[in-house]
Amino acid sequence: MPSPMMNIVSKEDKEILRDPRLFLSMVIVPLIIFPVMGMSMSSVISATEKELEGMEFSLAMVDNDDGNFSHLLFDYLNSVENMTVERLDANTTEEEAIQHALDNDMNAILFIPPNFTTDLEAEKKVNISVYSVMESISIVEGIKDEYLIYLLHDYEYYAISGLGYNSTFLLDSIGLEQNTIFEGRAVPYSSGELQGFFMAQSITIPMVLMMLIMMSAQLAAVTVASEKEEKTLETLLTLPVSRTTILMGKISGVALMTMAGAVAYMGGFMYYMRSLSGMGGGGGINAEELGLSISPMAVGVLALSIILALLAALSIAVLLAAFTEDVRSAQSLTGIIAIPVLIPAFVLMMGDMSILPGSIKVLIYAIPFSYPMLAAKDLFTGVGSTMFLGLIYQLVFTLAMFYAAGRLFSTEKIFTSKLEFKRKKR
Repeated sequence: MPSPMMNIVSKEDKEILRDPRLFLSMVIVPLIIFPVMGMSMSSVISATEKELEGMEFSLAMVDNDDGNFSHLLFDYLNSVENMTVERLDANTTEEEAIQHALDNDMNAILFIPPNFTTDLEAEKKVNISVYSVMESISIVEGIKDEYLIYLLHDYEYYAISGLGYNSTFLLDSIGLEQNTIFEGRAVPYSSGELQGFFMAQSITIPMVLMMLIMMSAQLAAVTVASEKEEKTLETLLTLPVSRTTILMGKISGVALMTMAGAVAYMGGFMYYMRSLSGMGGGGGINAEELGLSISPMAVGVLALSIILALLAALSIAVLLAAFTEDVRSAQSLTGIIAIPVLIPAFVLMMGDMSILPGSIKVLIYAIPFSYPMLAAKDLFTGVGSTMFLGLIYQLVFTLAMFYAAGRLFSTEKIFTSKLEFKRKKR
């Protein structure tokens, strides 16, 4: 005989399965989200591998030593497949070398110090200054940097065999002073450190935006569904006020609450950025040293994009809630909104738009919830024309959702619309 505990468990399961909409967000949504996310991430990885395959690597080498070891290093690097090395005059300054590398689309600059050969022959440790050119904030740049570091360490083995040295001192004799050429200027950080700095933004910003959009959608759906469940929506719609006005009032009421969340987000985000830049007590990379500053225009574009994304989410949530009869079903059904929110969030966390394949780019640009995340990335690099076109697209999409919700509210379908999962009768 079943125990009281098992009876209660059975009752709860039957209650859930009686309305399959409650099961939707638990089964259907994950079955859609994770395969799509997996395909998107696979495309990001494939795009990265494709860019690295057959990649031409070009270096500028300022040889201030002109000795056996520096000559051997030049020959070794030139022997590496798909790599070209250009030797610059010993009196070339840092500024001249950087400008030459930028003008000729080079990947890095090596500065060989004076007495490089004599110090190694005397078994003294030496340092090579490496300046990596950071063309984008994608993971490809970090891989390029690591590849160059690997080659310079491999040179130590090459030098032992090439010059006939038996001393194992060479295996750990060359140190690297890593710098990065970012936005046309040299900064005392490696590409990996800069990538970690930007990755922090790529992870934090989409996650916060995702939570903000999902919370606002849930709030809007609950307000409509609760009125349908309590049968107060009929009374509300009989008032001598146009239904469009009622719809706008409901959305505006929820919007005001979510705007408070958006303001709190922007305030917290600005403090977060100040802490990262060293102005708010944060350590690590100093954003001011990188020449990064947040312009009022970039902040305004981000704020406007967040507002439009929230309004679009509210309109979609109202439409979905109109097809439910109670709050519980509405909360489950709005889980569908997680699909177009999570996909761009995870893709943009891992990859940069510059390396994504065309099909993934189209998918990201087609999702209106992508643009706040793209705008957040533009805070550092400047707002481009793509972002302004995205704002227009967001506005058109939001107005279309408003229109669809208004049409639904203007008819009696607001009372009769249901999303049913009918079972076949035996």
